[in-house]
Amino acid sequence: MASSVIAQRVSSFPTFLKVLVPLAGVGVVRSWAGGYVCREDRLLHDKTFILVGGFSGPGLELFRSLALRGCQVIALHPTPADPRILQLTMLLRATSGNERLYCEECDVRSVASVRAFVKRWDRDARKGMVGDLKQRIEALVFCDGEGSGLEDVGLGLPQRLVPSPDDAPLDLHHASLLLSRHALIQLLLPTLLQSSQEAPVRIILALSPFYAASPPLLPTALNLDFQKPGSYPPYAPWVAEGQASLASLALLREFQDRLDTTRAAATNESTNDGSAGIVCLAVCGGFTRAWFRKTLRAGWSHPHFSWIGWIVHLVLLPLVWLLAKSAEQASQDLLLAVLGSGMRAELPTVVGEEAVKEKREEAEEKKSEGGGKIRKDEGKPKVRLRAGCLYRDGQEVSVPQLEVAGPTLGPALWAIESKRVEKLVALAEAVETAAAAQLAPAAADKAASKPKPEKAD
Repeated sequence: MASSVIAQRVSSFPTFLKVLVPLAGVGVVRSWAGGYVCREDRLLHDKTFILVGGFSGPGLELFRSLALRGCQVIALHPTPADPRILQLTMLLRATSGNERLYCEECDVRSVASVRAFVKRWDRDARKGMVGDLKQRIEALVFCDGEGSGLEDVGLGLPQRLVPSPDDAPLDLHHASLLLSRHALIQLLLPTLLQSSQEAPVRIILALSPFYAASPPLLPTALNLDFQKPGSYPPYAPWVAEGQASLASLALLREFQDRLDTTRAAATNESTNDGSAGIVCLAVCGGFTRAWFRKTLRAGWSHPHFSWIGWIVHLVLLPLVWLLAKSAEQASQDLLLAVLGSGMRAELPTVVGEEAVKEKREEAEEKKSEGGGKIRKDEGKPKVRLRAGCLYRDGQEVSVPQLEVAGPTLGPALWAIESKRVEKLVALAEAVETAAAAQLAPAAADKAASKPKPEKAD
């Protein structure tokens, strides 16, 4: 009875209201699902950024934003000569008017490839790709787009393994989200420390939203590689993705703690002054449409394209379009980590307090001089960033799983991954030495066979 009355009243509404109200509801839901919008800004012209995973999804949007701000961006990709990657790089140059956009070869799944990139960086001195910029890295950003090493994963695929110096190979998520990031940071550390003498250098990690669904990682029972037969869930790859993301966050916080301890000991103070240093930040952009397309293997460029996944994606497309974030919306937290100002390198002191106080004092002086009313938010930073923390939708969020794991998880992960990086670097050096030894006789024979110039009488 009540439903029929409601139906009669609804049917009596004008036609335009029947159309306008659902459209307004859809607009409200999409706006809510879009999440945080970054309003931070700072001058980044001629700053140098190293970007991993910057050729799809939020990483590509960050690449475009940095290009429009006049930054020099070195994006890493395993096949920079790929026509699609070249075309995308040239397109970004043309649309932004910025010629300082480059793609360097680096397969982050291989520590040997990471080492080769770092050697090229050190050898070329990197005073700027065009030779007119300072040798300084502003930020090292790890995104989850193409070039991050996770292009081969998807729903229904068997576990992808990466060779390791240990007896057991590594899961692809472990190698891409944990080991490779740790290796690149460690090998670039001398350059990062030198760059941080002028101003803080930022290391930014993009995490999968499934970190929140991961069980706590216990130092005595780490299972990042699913070594037991049948333990890897092929129809739930986000389980491995969430575990690796959670472990990378724990390792990042351990790295920040070690940096803070070292700086405090060097200055003989309990905390540093925050004038410079390396600042580690983690962000989570939430669920994106690109993630659904990649997980379902519905994209034409996916190495293991699935027609079934394409059909499922097509059926779910209205819901995904309504609730999931676009690449631009998901990149807002990355922009916050890049553009947020007033940072200090210590953990966990709230940043920007002195700057806020100074600005409030200036505003008080202006008011006393007849400068008008003081805005409530004048001198107040939009978002207060803290080193070593995780940000989602513009807000700092806690990670209960790390609290359950206790303070021993970070050191345990550090010891394991650092030892593994050392072994892989030593292996790469041995291979390089053997290759050089094989090429040395050929080079000597070639040099000896060259005719000597005759001396003039």
